[in-house]
Amino acid sequence: MWEVVVRRAVRPLIDALAGKRTGYRDAYEQLQQDPCLVRSTPQGPRPFAYRLSGPLEPKVCGVHLKRDYRLAFSMQPAEDEEYEGRVMILYAGKRDTRERSHDIWQIVHDLFDTENPSAGHLRPPCCDEGRPHLDEMELVEFMDRLRRLLRGRKTLSGGD
Repeated sequence: MWEVVVRRAVRPLIDALAGKRTGYRDAYEQLQQDPCLVRSTPQGPRPFAYRLSGPLEPKVCGVHLKRDYRLAFSMQPAEDEEYEGRVMILYAGKRDTRERSHDIWQIVHDLFDTENPSAGHLRPPCCDEGRPHLDEMELVEFMDRLRRLLRGRKTLSGGD
C-alpha cells in the first residue's frame, strides 16, 4: 500500500476535475495500490504510469486520465512503516498539444524551470529504471512555483 499525498497547493487542480469524468478516483486508488503496475494486454505489457522523457525523467511520472487529462507525480520514501512509499501528486491538467502554454507537460516543465523536450517521448514504464524521486527541497520549490502560478491565474480571472 502506498500513501498518496495531495498537498494544499495541488488541491485546486484536483477539485477542478470534479464532474469532468476524468477517472481521477480510479487513478488515485491505483496509485495507492501500486503506482508501478504493468498490465498484460493482448497488445503486450501496458504500464499504468509512464516516465517523462528528458530532464524530468528521473523525477516525474505521468498517468493518462480520461478526456485528455493527465496526472503528474513523483515518489518519496515512506514516512510510516505501514506504507511502501509516498506518491506525491504534483499536477493535474489537460493535455493540449495545440496550445502548448496550456498543456500539462509544458506547465510541469516550466514549474521545474527546465526544457520540455520536443516530440519523440518514449514513455517507458514509471518504475523500470528505479522509481522517480524528488528530494524535499525540490518538492518545496516546485510547490512554491505552483502556488505563485495558481495565484496569478486567480488574479487574471478576477478571483481573490
